[in-house]
Amino acid sequence: MGVSASRDARGMSSGRQGMPVVDTDVHAQALPDAIASRLPLRWREYVWGGRNAITLADLVRVRSFACRTDTWPPGGGIPASNAAFVAEQVLDRYDVDYGVLDMIAVGASGTGPKGYVEAVCAASNQWLAEEFLAADDRWLASANVPYEHGGDAVVRELERCAADKRFVQVILSMRTEKPLGDPKYWGMYEACEALGLPVAIHPATHGGNMVTGAGWPSYYFEDHVGYPQANPVHVASMIFEGVFDRFPGLKFVIVEGGWAWAPWLCARLDATWRVMGDEVPDLERTPSEYVHDHVWFTTQPIEEPEDPAHLPEVFAFSGFVDRVMFSSDYPHWDFDSPNDALPASLPRETRRKIFYETACDLYGLTVDTSGVEEFE
Repeated sequence: MGVSASRDARGMSSGRQGMPVVDTDVHAQALPDAIASRLPLRWREYVWGGRNAITLADLVRVRSFACRTDTWPPGGGIPASNAAFVAEQVLDRYDVDYGVLDMIAVGASGTGPKGYVEAVCAASNQWLAEEFLAADDRWLASANVPYEHGGDAVVRELERCAADKRFVQVILSMRTEKPLGDPKYWGMYEACEALGLPVAIHPATHGGNMVTGAGWPSYYFEDHVGYPQANPVHVASMIFEGVFDRFPGLKFVIVEGGWAWAPWLCARLDATWRVMGDEVPDLERTPSEYVHDHVWFTTQPIEEPEDPAHLPEVFAFSGFVDRVMFSSDYPHWDFDSPNDALPASLPRETRRKIFYETACDLYGLTVDTSGVEEFE
């Protein structure tokens, strides 16, 4: 996509890590009125079930919006709603070169009439562009599309967003109606491949299904630690339904879903494929090859061994050093700053990949690396 950063007098200084930083998961949250005001009149006055369908829906959390207490904007609003304040707390404080904004529109999961869902996705993208992208050229964004409804509306919104190079991927809730290999999503994949847009999934409090395979959890604790459960299902589905053979240029990003489960999944998929491969004879490669070639991960919340000094061994064993990107998960309580997210025991080469090289390759970004060699 070829987006380039414009640097100011701050130069390249980026704190203790001593290198550029691309943050691949910064949340943006719009107040309901901000989205409603951007809807066509037909849907602005729409009432669903006795209330406006655009709500600040949130599961029981230890804190409102599961956010840090210092992320409430001083001028009012909710965490991650004020572009200038978010830039101050993320981009400026840690000298982040780019921040990828993730906001999963409430309507994107399919609740409500098709036209309403389409309008909410378009309004959400418009809000991101007007409030964040226009305010600072370090912001990039994930586009919302009506993925559960599918059809031409998805393609139109993808094409509209892709015309603005600051939209670098499409984002879905991991709580989809079907596993993501299902043919209902193929039209979206075809468009994303043609436009060069990765497909990202992210935990959300709304969507078509529960996060676990055994019912709804009772506590936020269970919900939070259960986020990765849906991801192996989606990856296996995309492999065995032939998505990556049909769309060989498709890139799939798992945001805030962990990554240490991927080596286990690859081993299990390959072992099963060796004895049951005749059920999916059209696969062109082993399942693990598809994962290594088509799937990316973000760090927060990163799984760490009891002794951080062992993390380099975990990365080396996993084979996914080239597929993991830094993310802070701002403004949530488990936010990771780039200064503290990775232990010093990681080799500089691995840190470079995680902090910026892999993200730059995936999203087509350019950062200023002058001074990195001198620091090293």
